[in-house]
Amino acid sequence: MARLSTTYASTGLDAILVTATGYNLALFTTDPGTTGTATEFSTGGYARAGITFAAASAGSKASNSAQTFSNIQQGSFNAPVYFGIFTTGGAYIAGGQCNGGANIAISPGSTISVASGAITFTLT
Repeated sequence: MARLSTTYASTGLDAILVTATGYNLALFTTDPGTTGTATEFSTGGYARAGITFAAASAGSKASNSAQTFSNIQQGSFNAPVYFGIFTTGGAYIAGGQCNGGANIAISPGSTISVASGAITFTLT
């Protein structure tokens, strides 16, 4: 199995998610896969939130802004929540599971907070 050096992994991540460029963070109730066409949250106070990323280091790139999604009215569920990163023009870039894939209890009126550094991409 081939592996990238951390220098080139960092260069690749910085080319994909340009440092200090604004992107949008979206939340999903199902896995967005490689196309971002899953079931996105859509009700209550939900709207995609702006997100930026710091420069990559050692083959890893992390968000450097916090987001808050308030007054979520998606209905009650206890399941994994997924995220997606989109350009401001709406093109899907990447996504994954929140909270390591653990179930997250959502009830009407919930607030979901994403800390700075919580969204991380790694190339090896």
